[in-house]
Amino acid sequence: MAAFLIAIAILVGIALSYASSEKQRQQRAAWLAAGRRLGLEPIGQGRDPQAMGGQIRDQLVRTELVGDDNGLRGTLAVGPVEPTLVIKAESFAVDLGKAVLGPDLECGDSVFDEAILVRSNDDHRAFAALDHSTRRTIERAVLTQKISVRDGVASYSGPDILTEAGFAEVLSCAQDLVRRLNIQPEAVPGRLLRLLEKDPSRRVRTRALATLVADFRFCARADQAIERAGGRDQLEALFLEHLEERSVGQDVVLKAMAKFGTLAAVERLLKLKCDGRLEPLRGATVGAIQKHSGAGERGWLTLAPGAPSDGALSTTDDAGTLAIAEREKD
Repeated sequence: MAAFLIAIAILVGIALSYASSEKQRQQRAAWLAAGRRLGLEPIGQGRDPQAMGGQIRDQLVRTELVGDDNGLRGTLAVGPVEPTLVIKAESFAVDLGKAVLGPDLECGDSVFDEAILVRSNDDHRAFAALDHSTRRTIERAVLTQKISVRDGVASYSGPDILTEAGFAEVLSCAQDLVRRLNIQPEAVPGRLLRLLEKDPSRRVRTRALATLVADFRFCARADQAIERAGGRDQLEALFLEHLEERSVGQDVVLKAMAKFGTLAAVERLLKLKCDGRLEPLRGATVGAIQKHSGAGERGWLTLAPGAPSDGALSTTDDAGTLAIAEREKD
């Protein structure tokens, strides 16, 4: 009886091994056929190539077969994209990494910012690429197709490209993502203006406006952006509201306020709640406003950057009036 059971187990093992080998053979054939149909060529010698590559619509594409204990899977890389750009799904491990690498780029679209991590050495260029349509494309690529961006390519690893339909779908998504992310530096001001004019998110529009105003590289478009946003009279109120909401991009908005803020904004800036890392920038912003505004009109009091607001001095609307608050004694 024992010998019979052993024989049955051996036969079952042989059958499963054959089924697995046959499945992998079919997957390899489908992968190879899909790549060739799309214009890729085998890399290396041999009847069973492990890699294919080529150029499709001006983009470099490489795919490989990888076998492990879990079976066969395929990898796909499409590029190039800006080398320092990183895009991937948010996770607990990613949150831990922020403690070391610092915060990522947040565009102001709360749904996108909570789901997707974006990091780049050129935040303005990366942000300019994140229009509404591109944000939705990134969400689909990263969250559904499991594509990520780093080291100059959009990459995928998994079993989906082991069928012809799956290969074509993942490749199309990766190529669309790369095309959208590849904007040239000279196109950044125009893309920021488009965000300002058309993006459905108010916070994204405000960040686009602040970027155009704050960065000297975009000064040729700054006046145009201010006019489209309602003029200089609206600028300060818009920026202060954005800061007081503790929205994303506070650093960019503070830099913009340093250039165009008035003494009327100083008190609200000093009361602003912001991250500790932004305290020096807030102080510099207040100092810049005081410097370009001069002494101010009669009756104005300006406070030194970083001055405590509790128990200090406060201004009123009445010219020449000064209120002094004393600390309460214990």
